[in-house]
Amino acid sequence: MLRTVIPILRKNPSKQYLIKLTEVALASICNNTSLALSILETESFTEQFFTLWFDNMDKLQNVYDLKLVVLSLLSIFVLPDESIPASIQCILGQLSKGLVRAIGALPAATKRREEAENTFDRPATNISIINNWNDVDEEDEEGEEPLESTDDTQRINAILEAASNINDSYFLDDSYSETVLDVVNPYSVVKHTFLELEKNSPERYKLLIEKYTSDDIKTIDQLVI
Repeated sequence: MLRTVIPILRKNPSKQYLIKLTEVALASICNNTSLALSILETESFTEQFFTLWFDNMDKLQNVYDLKLVVLSLLSIFVLPDESIPASIQCILGQLSKGLVRAIGALPAATKRREEAENTFDRPATNISIINNWNDVDEEDEEGEEPLESTDDTQRINAILEAASNINDSYFLDDSYSETVLDVVNPYSVVKHTFLELEKNSPERYKLLIEKYTSDDIKTIDQLVI
């Protein structure tokens, strides 16, 4: 699936397309981090993707997107060095700052969502299309990379068509979408991951927090309990 998204991202899609396609890529990273990063490397798209992602971080501001950002970054942070591309290893501290940024934005996003839910009835079964996707391409038993399926292309076309018909308010208000991430407590996951890193990988832990400002530390202390 990620291989289908990359060519579209290369074409500088509009904001609506960009957000949905970034969600797909981040879901791929969450689902199989090592393979997703390997695909980005194979396609020579690693640096471009991370630049694109972080340059547009302010557009990923609903609860689902912010949780996806947090989980994607954490899944990278726990990888062994050999599984992290060199271009990413050198910016892990900057990526960790992005984690703080996402965590800090979650309370406001959660409040917006709760306010919207109190105003309108939330459909019980409006599941995000992303939850139904096979997020990461898998290698076959002989290690060969499969060709993109027609179904994958159709899914991409479907989400692009849907994105073209929604307005900007969608990207800040996800109160009408139930996703598998609804049950995830990102604060607990961050706490658990960093405690494990501090215990088992102190050098990685130090690298991730060394660029934190006093405000970053305050954000973490207040939210990650």
